Amino acid sequence: MKCSKCGNIKNDLTLDDRTYHCDVCGITIDRDLNAAINILNDAIDKIFKMFIIKHKKKSRHGLSPILCP
Repeated sequence: MKCSKCGNIKNDLTLDDRTYHCDVCGITIDRDLNAAINILNDAIDKIFKMFIIKHKKKSRHGLSPILCP
């Protein structure tokens, strides 16, 4: 499982482990909440990348409109 704070991967969790503790950054968080934050962050990252690709053209002022619909 990936730490939602620092991104460290921890492979030794079992289904019985209900709390996630990261040995790198020290965060302790409910396992399901950690997973939900990771899913949300992945979705935001993908949406942001779609906007960057869509708006790669320069505007008339030479600036890239990154988050304009």
